[in-house]
Amino acid sequence: MSTKKHAHFVPLWGFSGPLAQTIGGFYWPRPADVRPTSNHRLALRDGDRLMLHESRPHSWQAGDPMVLLIHGMAGSWQSSYMIRLCRRFWERGVLVVRMNQRGSGPGFGLARKPGHCGRSDDVRQVVAWMEKRHPASPQGIIGISMGGNLSLKMCGEAGNNAPEHWRALVAVSPPIDIQATVSYLRRSLFRHLNWYFTFRLYNDLRKLSQLYPEIIVPKLQRWTLEEFDRRYTVPQCGFVSTADYYRSASSKSVLTQITVPTLILMALDDPIVYPEDFREVAVSPSTEVILTEKGGHVGFLGQNHRGSSSGERQRWMDTLIVEWVLKRLWRDGARGQT
Repeated sequence: MSTKKHAHFVPLWGFSGPLAQTIGGFYWPRPADVRPTSNHRLALRDGDRLMLHESRPHSWQAGDPMVLLIHGMAGSWQSSYMIRLCRRFWERGVLVVRMNQRGSGPGFGLARKPGHCGRSDDVRQVVAWMEKRHPASPQGIIGISMGGNLSLKMCGEAGNNAPEHWRALVAVSPPIDIQATVSYLRRSLFRHLNWYFTFRLYNDLRKLSQLYPEIIVPKLQRWTLEEFDRRYTVPQCGFVSTADYYRSASSKSVLTQITVPTLILMALDDPIVYPEDFREVAVSPSTEVILTEKGGHVGFLGQNHRGSSSGERQRWMDTLIVEWVLKRLWRDGARGQT
């Protein structure tokens, strides 16, 4: 039986607004990064490549759990939440792989084709690579924002054929309906975020065209994500229209097919992802939806939570994710340190 509940989240004093939570969550002090034990360039079936970073705890052995972390739009393996979650899992003895989506972070230039909200097959190929590398290990998948939509879409598409070793899926602030989110950004009080994401994508495209001269950088009539997608993503990725792209890229239509134990975390004041989608959304029996009144977009800076440092004790989201996932990865409930 699926569950949907409102969690009691108390925002950090002075950070109750959605923008304060969103920006504060990004800039709040974070722990030192865990140095990867190995870096990998994964060749995709279409010829592009992704950059992956694996951090293996000293105590980790074959058969111990592993997690995949997937960032959101304009992020990378160095995004604050990627660094924080990596350290938390690593300290609990879990192997962590951080995935850079196409063209992100040190993977810039390795992929000619654009990343987009529907590339669940990229995640599927990374998961398969991890399974081949560590065949006896149970796996957790954690997607943030756009990475959350990709993860949900992949598991929904797998349905009853999802591998048994996929033990836990977490999606934080996922845009499960791309059209609704794009429209929400266009008319939101925080519509300047629409401009920000469009600028980041356009600037990256201009840089990429210097590496691949055959890429034609389109002229935009409006600085919106919808215009960027209409002018570039749709024709480059073979979609018929933006409506076709947004429909096929959204995970909302396959949420009821997910069989993997799943947690969706969403704040109802999210300034980027359309929050009303989550009040009545239909999900599978294996899915738990946690809604909070406050929290912004991937913010969730709260009061008096557990952590190994003063900066981490405000990270309500991180604590919730790690504890929820560990209960499903470790057969004995929880296990030790690095």
